[in-house]
Amino acid sequence: MALWHVYCDESCKSRPNKRLTVGATFAKANDAKMVAERVSTWRQLHGLNAELKWSRVSNSYYGRYCEFARDAIRDINDGKMAFASLHVALNTIDHAAFSDGSEERSIRKLYYQLILHRCLPYVGAGD
Repeated sequence: MALWHVYCDESCKSRPNKRLTVGATFAKANDAKMVAERVSTWRQLHGLNAELKWSRVSNSYYGRYCEFARDAIRDINDGKMAFASLHVALNTIDHAAFSDGSEERSIRKLYYQLILHRCLPYVGAGD
């Protein structure tokens, strides 16, 4: 059985946004280490130590962000990693009814659903 690494994050969880997106990047352990090292090297090379946010990219950084996206897509096409996401209308999430009022718990439940329904089928029953 292969060991997989899964990295999740969310975007647009607060108002005035109307949709929440949760995403996961996942890779076999041996590929995950190589991808993580390449991303770390790329970030150091470009002096990008903070979280990468497309909503804050300036014209001077646009090319660097595109380079990052091209590298990620290449790794996906080469089978070194995969990406999946869920998109949810914020007005459909009832934190009080399903997560004891906790927004963070609601997001963790969405991560669980994402991994269960989008990542595990990709990994396959044999892994």
